[in-house]
Amino acid sequence: MKSLASKIRKTLKYRISLIFLALICCFGCFFSSNQNALISASNKPNIIEQQPSEDDWSLPNWVTRTENSGLYAESTDIFKPEAYTVSMSWKEINPEENVFDWRRLEANLEAARKLNKRIWLRIFASDVKHTPDWVKVKYPDLKAMQYKNEGGFYIDMHDNKISQGKFYPIWHYGFEAEFKKLLASFKQRRYIADPALAFMYTPGAWRWNEWEVIFVDETKKSGVTVDQFWQWFRRHMDDYADAANGYTYKLVFTGQPQMERCENDSVWALKLNDAPKGKNRMVDYAISLGMSVRIGAQEYFNPYSNIPSWGASAQTIGNLNYQVIDDDHPLHRDHNRIIGTENELLGYENMLPGTGKYYFMKMATLKSLQLRMNWINATDRSYSLAPEVVEYARKTMGKTVENSPDAWVALRQWNDPTYLDDRLPEYSDDISKKLGLSLADYQQLDSFFNNAKLPYRNWERWLTQREVAPNGYTKPTHQIYSKSQFDKWNGFSYEAIRTDHQNQSDYIYFNVDDQFLRNKKTDIEIKVTYLDDNDAKWGIEYDAFGNVYKKTAQIVNQNSGNWKTITFKISDAAFTNRQNGNMDFRIYNGGFQDLTVRFVRVIKMQPV
Repeated sequence: MKSLASKIRKTLKYRISLIFLALICCFGCFFSSNQNALISASNKPNIIEQQPSEDDWSLPNWVTRTENSGLYAESTDIFKPEAYTVSMSWKEINPEENVFDWRRLEANLEAARKLNKRIWLRIFASDVKHTPDWVKVKYPDLKAMQYKNEGGFYIDMHDNKISQGKFYPIWHYGFEAEFKKLLASFKQRRYIADPALAFMYTPGAWRWNEWEVIFVDETKKSGVTVDQFWQWFRRHMDDYADAANGYTYKLVFTGQPQMERCENDSVWALKLNDAPKGKNRMVDYAISLGMSVRIGAQEYFNPYSNIPSWGASAQTIGNLNYQVIDDDHPLHRDHNRIIGTENELLGYENMLPGTGKYYFMKMATLKSLQLRMNWINATDRSYSLAPEVVEYARKTMGKTVENSPDAWVALRQWNDPTYLDDRLPEYSDDISKKLGLSLADYQQLDSFFNNAKLPYRNWERWLTQREVAPNGYTKPTHQIYSKSQFDKWNGFSYEAIRTDHQNQSDYIYFNVDDQFLRNKKTDIEIKVTYLDDNDAKWGIEYDAFGNVYKKTAQIVNQNSGNWKTITFKISDAAFTNRQNGNMDFRIYNGGFQDLTVRFVRVIKMQPV
């Protein structure tokens, strides 16, 4: 059981994270905002009440967990994570100048080896309570900065006690010099090379060891310019990379993947982001050094739709966005890298009210897989909401398009709140001069924000669904209408699509990634999760050897009103893109009534 202090700590952590995600604020005077109201509720059954029995997460017996993947946790009694946390402070390790005590880390590494487990390391450094006293004496001009939100205080994850929220600027010359010595000591002992050390959060700043650009006003008042800050940041990352000594992929950069807001300072935001491209320069730099990444609030699963720094970009087709994952991006091409997520707070009513349901953990987990994540932070509570889905993810995360046992698409439509209310003022010479923004960059950024306001369609993992003329147009349906604060910040969504028989569209078209399966005879299964709400007779028509539109046996609906998953067994799929729109198969509603579908999965029954 987690302690009450731990729960309070987590409450504060995610109340603040929730506010951060919800603020959709502007880069200072650069943008203005207008909060959109949620779409009104529909009269359909509430989709968030879905049950595990409606889904089918089964896999062939040949599927096993990928080595660089797993669950990680602070503590657990249920799911036996692959990695446990070890939290240390700079003060603990470096009690006197040039004295370094790593005995607790060594003991934990030894214990992990005996248990055939691994550890997740955090070194807390910037809170005044974590900084060695001798550093404060040696550098009397090192002044603490007060964190402003939530009254300034927070529950410290290092000792589960209240901290007053006072932090030293880690870019201070003295702080930088002394912490660099700690990293040198870490390098000398080669702890990073120990197989028992799975990964280490980087850098060790701010609350909960999580990086963001804050204290901008204080930094400017101290005489540090944004250019000097950017130079310091690269030096600091270089120091970490040097300490990793060939194992930089074990360093997990904790900054968020979207653009930094920089406390609404437009000059800083434009320096630290490649704004016209929607990229975060700090993330890009960390990745360029070989580091890994993680998201700290993946419980909110509708954001993170357009994060090109992670190789996940929005492709606009007509009036819809589709998130396209670049599997050749360094994060995905290098299979040593960690792409982590934290889904640990779902189900805690005092933190994320209304999320104690199968639906929420299922969706957070699927979003993790769709973004190609390979490590998931969970708790006993969040795990217990959807153990079937988490165990399915445990076996499939970390797979590539070539070795994955399945490809799938979650058929849904949503609005990502991240940039929903951002807009630019009219371009002018004053704007250009103040921000150093050329007309071409302005136009590119304007296009980025305008496209970000369009709805997004589908979560796709090597299986795509597209609107295809003349008979493959669909409609989103089954809107989330919970009025909880979680859904307000998460953004609204529709959790299924249907055919549009009224307008002569009786098909839903799909394409299987050619690298997953193309022109190879093998046994596959196609699982379709659908709503049995009429008496339609429907089935699949697939591109087979010798028949472009070969029909499966028909499914006869029973009008039960239930969601069901049906399995089609196929042994002669060619999937050579010969159907309309270069697609591989289509679901046919039978030609008389609409069919509603929320999930489709293609499974290879043998490794191919």
